[in-house]
Amino acid sequence: MAALSGGADSVTLLHYLFVYRDILGITVEAAHVNHMLRGKEADRDELFCRSLCENMGIKLHVKKIDVRKIAKDKGLSEELCGRNIRYEFFDEIVNNSGMKIATAHTLSDSIETMIFNLARGTGLKGLCGIPPVRKNIIRPLINCYRSDIENYCKEHNLDYVTDSTNLEDDYSRNFIRHNILPQLKNINIEADKALGRTINWLREDENYLSLMAGDMLEKIKTDDNKYDIHDLIDCPVPVKRRVIAKILKNNCGNISSEHILELENLLNKTGSVNLPKDLKAKIKDGFLIITPQNEDINNSARFNERVIKLEESIQFAEKTIYLQNLSIKDYNFLKFINKKLFYNCFDCDMIYGDYKCRTRLDGDYYHPLLKGCGKSLKKLFNELKISKEERTKRLILCDNNGIIWVEGIGIDERVKITDKTKNIVLININGNNSLI
Repeated sequence: MAALSGGADSVTLLHYLFVYRDILGITVEAAHVNHMLRGKEADRDELFCRSLCENMGIKLHVKKIDVRKIAKDKGLSEELCGRNIRYEFFDEIVNNSGMKIATAHTLSDSIETMIFNLARGTGLKGLCGIPPVRKNIIRPLINCYRSDIENYCKEHNLDYVTDSTNLEDDYSRNFIRHNILPQLKNINIEADKALGRTINWLREDENYLSLMAGDMLEKIKTDDNKYDIHDLIDCPVPVKRRVIAKILKNNCGNISSEHILELENLLNKTGSVNLPKDLKAKIKDGFLIITPQNEDINNSARFNERVIKLEESIQFAEKTIYLQNLSIKDYNFLKFINKKLFYNCFDCDMIYGDYKCRTRLDGDYYHPLLKGCGKSLKKLFNELKISKEERTKRLILCDNNGIIWVEGIGIDERVKITDKTKNIVLININGNNSLI
């Protein structure tokens, strides 16, 4: 099943699979999602895909859905929401059928991903770009450059549509394509080919290290789902961190580099660290153990965690918390009137999962804006001379990756507003955002 947008890449993919279907021993179907984000242009793309598949005799699955509305309801960026919807649709089509999902990602896409990850900070895996295979998803064009796609379309007289947003610099990938790569080509005219080679070499290194980490994980895991840390402590850091990442991913799903580093530091200590999904990691008797967080933190002000949606207010810990969408224009205006606003606004495109409100838990740890490093919430409260009674009442906003914001201290570095931010959320408590 080929993912078909109507662009040159996906048209090339569909044509190639169809032409060589007998040699490859496959049956070809296609799927198109109309995100309803570009009005008539999105409808044009859908009609093009319908016509193309009808002329080729290919079964086409179509889904038309208001991504903008769903993204707003879920507090996600339109880009991430659209991606989630596409892959959910693809999974529905191929579910239990044995079919593979073929996407038209190219080596040029992979290079842009590599540069994007590098700019944000990443490990070796992030420098490997887009993987050729992920579960039931295959990417047959992953070693082709965009120029190869253009040549293929010319050679076979293939028509395709152009997404007008690809010509704009609003998205990071487009900015890299239109600005960063041309500058790199001023240094080396074949910079894209050089980066392509680098991706393939790094992928080989990553695969080897991942294999070693898998072997180590099997060695240290016990029958009762504990992990013997003695061999883990002594193994090379690149392998150690990959083992930790596998442990966390197996238990918690989505994780961040901060979780990996916190758990690495814990190996040589006693104590525990909080993890996503209300879990915690602790070291006991030479073993690493993942358990549910202790709900009893020995104070009467502990409140149950609650989910909160954008543009919604809830009563929590005798306070009202309200998450308000804020335009870039309003933010830029208001931050000069109220500088404290800076600490209570965040980039909602950096959020993973639901927004959750709670009070403090033992082991809470985050990276307050402009503080320069991460600290435990207990240490921050001590530095600010916040009384023990008051600490139990301070609200905390989290997502699946950890703390987003702490009342009276501010947001976490990972969700700060930057010049790339497109969607901003303002946190109000009792109708007041002047909390710092």
